[in-house]
Amino acid sequence: MTEIRNFFAREWTGAEKTLLIACCILLGTVNGFLISPVKKGISFGNNNGNTYGVSRRKYGTSRRKR
Repeated sequence: MTEIRNFFAREWTGAEKTLLIACCILLGTVNGFLISPVKKGISFGNNNGNTYGVSRRKYGTSRRKR
């Protein structure tokens, strides 16, 4: 227990503080992903329905206009 108190009682440089804060944030993010219940899976993207290939077939264009 005294080792832990000595660890947090020592003087910290700016780089050490920044590194410790960044590590805590990243560790919290990873733990949040692992602990959270996944209901519909993980999806990256906006799913706005904008599909380029479908609109080309729908309007019959084969090339982009310049």
